[in-house]
Amino acid sequence: MKKSFLTLIAVGASCLMAYGQGAISFRNIGSGAGGSSVNAPINDVNGTTRLAGTGFTVQLWYGTAGQAAGSLTALASPTLGFNTGALAGYTSGAPTVQIPGVAIGGIATLMWRVWDNMAGTVTTYAQAQSSGARNGQSNVFQSPALGDNLNPATIPVMAGLTSFNLVPEPSTYALLALGAGALLFRRRK
Repeated sequence: MKKSFLTLIAVGASCLMAYGQGAISFRNIGSGAGGSSVNAPINDVNGTTRLAGTGFTVQLWYGTAGQAAGSLTALASPTLGFNTGALAGYTSGAPTVQIPGVAIGGIATLMWRVWDNMAGTVTTYAQAQSSGARNGQSNVFQSPALGDNLNPATIPVMAGLTSFNLVPEPSTYALLALGAGALLFRRRK
């Protein structure tokens, strides 16, 4: 009886380990396990002003190694904002997130999506795009080998993430086109 119980525990533990999800630090500055490091501040539409505060939302999109960008899935939680002051452009907080469907030691395909949440009224990236809120997305990149959430020393950071800018609202493009048209019209006279 005692031997059967110990065998059952060993089989259960090995099953849990086999289905363990790999983890990564959800931040865009710092270093982590395996020599991974990242320094990728996120900028506003002008390319120089770094995003700051809770008026912007950052969400991680994930998939298995090599998965196409169009088929990535939004991680349900957490979503982050940005630091202010000297650390503007970098996410506030640095939670460790588990990547569903990718085992410990596995590689994930990742992408960040960021949007102006319009004082909390725009809650998804799709809503940001359809409402004309400023938004942007990172490059698609492959993670380092994912770590074990129970062993913080194994957790990598978002190595492969690069800085990016938000794109302006569509109305900004319309104003630019009107301005260019006015200049051309004036030049003809």
